[in-house]
Amino acid sequence: MKSTSKSGPTTSSEEYMNMMNAFPLKTRLSFEYLINYWKWQAETETSPEHFLAKVILEKLEKAPELTQPIEDLSKLDKHKELVRFLASAIVPNAADDALMAVFPPFKMDLVYGTEEFKTILEENVKNPTAGFLAHNDPTNIKKMKSLNAVFMVLNKYYGTSFDIYMPYTFSMVNKKTGLRRYYKSVLEHKFSDIVNTGGLPVVTKEDIKDLLKNPDNVAVWIDRLHLPDHFEVHGLVAIALIDVTTHEIISLLKNRLLNKESLTKSSYFKLLQDDLTSLLSVPDLVLGLSAYTANNEDTHQYSRRLWNSFMLGKSENEFDNDYYNSVVETIIATKRPYIEYDLKEKANLSIQEKHLLKRGIRNLMIAPLFDNGELEGLLEFGSKTPGTLNELTAVSLKEVGPLFTSAMVRSKEEFANRLEAIIKEKCTAIHKSVEWKFMDAAFELMLKREKDHASDEMAPIVFKDVFPLYGQSDIRGSSDKRNEAAVKDLIANLAVAIKTIERIQKKTSFPLMDQVKYRIDQHINNLESGLGSGDEEKILDFLVTEINPLFKNIEQNYPEHAKTIARYQKELDPDLGLVYMHRHDYEKSVRMINETISGYLDQENAKAQDIMPHYFEKYKTDGVEYNIYAGGSMLAKHNFDQISLSNLRLWQLITMCHISQKTITLKHQLPIPMGTAELILIHSAPLAIRFRYDEKRFDVDGTYNIRYEILKKRIDKAIVRGTNERLTQEGKISIVYSNNRDLPEYFKFLEYLQHKQYIIGEIEDLELDRLQGVQGLKALRITVNPEIKIENPKFESTAAKVS
Repeated sequence: MKSTSKSGPTTSSEEYMNMMNAFPLKTRLSFEYLINYWKWQAETETSPEHFLAKVILEKLEKAPELTQPIEDLSKLDKHKELVRFLASAIVPNAADDALMAVFPPFKMDLVYGTEEFKTILEENVKNPTAGFLAHNDPTNIKKMKSLNAVFMVLNKYYGTSFDIYMPYTFSMVNKKTGLRRYYKSVLEHKFSDIVNTGGLPVVTKEDIKDLLKNPDNVAVWIDRLHLPDHFEVHGLVAIALIDVTTHEIISLLKNRLLNKESLTKSSYFKLLQDDLTSLLSVPDLVLGLSAYTANNEDTHQYSRRLWNSFMLGKSENEFDNDYYNSVVETIIATKRPYIEYDLKEKANLSIQEKHLLKRGIRNLMIAPLFDNGELEGLLEFGSKTPGTLNELTAVSLKEVGPLFTSAMVRSKEEFANRLEAIIKEKCTAIHKSVEWKFMDAAFELMLKREKDHASDEMAPIVFKDVFPLYGQSDIRGSSDKRNEAAVKDLIANLAVAIKTIERIQKKTSFPLMDQVKYRIDQHINNLESGLGSGDEEKILDFLVTEINPLFKNIEQNYPEHAKTIARYQKELDPDLGLVYMHRHDYEKSVRMINETISGYLDQENAKAQDIMPHYFEKYKTDGVEYNIYAGGSMLAKHNFDQISLSNLRLWQLITMCHISQKTITLKHQLPIPMGTAELILIHSAPLAIRFRYDEKRFDVDGTYNIRYEILKKRIDKAIVRGTNERLTQEGKISIVYSNNRDLPEYFKFLEYLQHKQYIIGEIEDLELDRLQGVQGLKALRITVNPEIKIENPKFESTAAKVS
């Protein structure tokens, strides 16, 4: 039978024994030194083994062959009982479960051993490279045994006092438990001795010094001392195996957890699970790990994706936020592991616990990973066997916990750095198109600092004669929708509070309850007539500072109402302590619209950079607005002309058509249906922009150019002259202008869009009412075709044809 060794090619049982028995001296099994021990015991009447020693010596008189060196170990078979008595000086009769044995010196031929030792020896012989040789290089073993022989000779016959001993460590899987155990061998040589068989080679102190200069060249030592010709080892050697599983596994874990992917890569995590299975002696152990942050949403999302949690589940339908929070709160409060001895016996199982039972996990333990008092993560342990994971298991984790904590902290920091890099990439104010300008300014500053160490100001970043393109996609009626959602949530919150009070009053009379109920009714009546200024803040304050504390007080002092209060709390958002269902739907709807628009703008702007490199920035509010600045002064390598500007203007129109159509389609998928109105501002004259170092953003430069900023802030409120109609309308694009100079170009664009059926109906040419500080504005308004599929436009890249 052959098996693969980590240290080399396949090794058979015979080859294994040959390697283990390799030794440069002749060895003889002899009971002489052991018999001398028993003689001394027999002569010492006060010895507790006095009578046993006399019996052994009497029996030896009938077995004289045991008093002579033994070449053939088969001769021991007929003296098994006597050998056992002799060996009891080394292996006590009561130590049958211990791992102890007797061998000839430096040989692996068993003379006597406990049953447990015999089992381990047999397993090593059958599968050597899975046990002893898996942790020890055979070549190194042979060399160390030879050096042992050399030093024994030098110490006894040449006056040296060298001490060399290499404890051997190996692992085996216990057949009964299926657990891997690690053992270290301890050797006792007091019943053996080195014997000079004739003639003592001359070895000087200088010879020994020379030999010590070549510790790896064992052959030189053996040859110089003529070992095989002049020396033998007589006697026997005692071996005891010490279980060092805990020490070895902790050492393994330290090394494994240094790997950056140890907590996140499944193959590495499986090794950690195997190690802990042996350490905790739980054969069916399931290991999990989850990161923890104060923001539960981050915890759940990141742990599912990046760690190896089984408690959080793989999806939301396997997750109960209340259960998770209660477990974490218990752990933080007690600073101790959370243990469920048998989930099958537990009433009112959470969603997670039900899923664990489906997987066969009945016994659960969740151990905290604290760093400087802060919870960083959770180690999760599961077993099919009830009670296997308990308080004693937790004690075994005391040395392991800090290793996982350090790995978790490091892993979270690395992850945070990766996030930070992404955030910088997405959110930096230094847009790639103008990065060259900042690089130039930084280089100038570096030169200044070399000449004047006090200089610390970068040169102004100003781009002159750039053309702005402003666009806005505004969510129509967002304020009204938000107020409606707030009213529904507040009424629902107040209504559930009244029901809670009524349930409490059925069992207990509280005079204060009627007064609180009266105030709740007043708030509901006020809300049903409309949300007035300050009403929301007033009612929220009432709920948070009066109702919630009142219910908490009742829960603490009147246990019979605990379930009633729990029903109330279940209706509330766990983070806010309020009913937040409709406002959550509103916020989700706004977020979905913003992400759709923003994502599409990013995607299309990346293509537009090929038309002509330009500066682009966007902002999310109740909708998305963006600025584009393009001009020759912003280009390091390209030229800018009217064709470049026309390309960008047509791109903007088509993009806004696409955005309008996307939000029309999206409307029916939103929790609260809302649409958008698109707006474009045409600014004919070029302007200048300057980077504001204090605000880390670009802004228009100069008094005249400020009018453009005022226009952007006010035009979405514009009214069509002679009507009460808002200019911006859902499903329409409004194009605001003040100078007729650009109209011919835009009419050509709109004619093209009609031809492509991107827009339908007439083009409205409108005058606008005067806005504060702004007058003389006009607008074109077009209706986007909600049904036609708009193709992505193809433009000629002016950036490619000019340098």
